[in-house]
Amino acid sequence: MAYTRPTARNLDEIIKTSLFSYEHEVQIQKIWKEHHAAKKTCAGTTLTTSNYRLIRERTVQCPFFIFPVRREKGHFLLLSQFQGNAFFFTYLEEYRRNPATATPYMVVSLYPELHEKYNKDIVLARAELISPQLQKADAERLMDLVLRFYTLDTGFKLVKDFNLRPNQFNYHHYIQTCP
Repeated sequence: MAYTRPTARNLDEIIKTSLFSYEHEVQIQKIWKEHHAAKKTCAGTTLTTSNYRLIRERTVQCPFFIFPVRREKGHFLLLSQFQGNAFFFTYLEEYRRNPATATPYMVVSLYPELHEKYNKDIVLARAELISPQLQKADAERLMDLVLRFYTLDTGFKLVKDFNLRPNQFNYHHYIQTCP
């Protein structure tokens, strides 16, 4: 994918990280979720620094994966690609036609600044909707799935098959069983 990152460049553009320096991780998680609760075009969650490191490690060899977006009359597929500290989601068919011009539908950014600056065991994650094809519930589900597939061994096996052993990736079974 060859598009520029359509999200805030750093966490300080979203919140004042220095205000979080005195807070416990549980309180940070609560504030972050409350901050995103009323927003219609973004969602937030948190993860541990060990899960963040695991994601970073696993995305080096397996940066791509697909996710179904369910609708009443079926589904469509989004392709995610990890770049920098973000998962970019685009419509799979658009990516197949021309990866360089595929439009991002959503971005899930990972923000490790609280760990790096203040030694907190928390990394903030934020999904930002770009396309009107997606709703906040889609963003929450996709963010949860991408984090789950890259942190749980059972999910990562599918990601690994998709990236490294495509002939072993059972597309139909995956689409039927993907939560």
